[in-house]
Amino acid sequence: MPLYPAGAPSPASLVVLRRRQKGCPQWEAVAAPQVEAGVRAHVLQALNGGDPAQLRGLGPRRGGRVRAWRQEHGPFRTVEDLAAVPGFTVAQVATLLQANVTAALGTAPLGPAPQ
Repeated sequence: MPLYPAGAPSPASLVVLRRRQKGCPQWEAVAAPQVEAGVRAHVLQALNGGDPAQLRGLGPRRGGRVRAWRQEHGPFRTVEDLAAVPGFTVAQVATLLQANVTAALGTAPLGPAPQ
């Protein structure tokens, strides 16, 4: 009996293995391209139309910064535009995307990560 619901994509189709660095024998599992696209769409929708504070990795304070930036500059065109918001870095945007993989796949409730 499979550990995932019938009709759902197999976990093997959701990740891709790649070398960490060129010439390095270590491997890492990363989201498959179709998963990454879904995560980006999920996060972008929350940034523009939903409550950004409900994304994993953002709380009420940072969510307020996102809303204030959106009111002043208009909607986010890409997730990377989040790095223009005061208090966000490119690395934090990447971490935000990683934190929201399960929520975008519908395998975990949308909301802040448990403490």
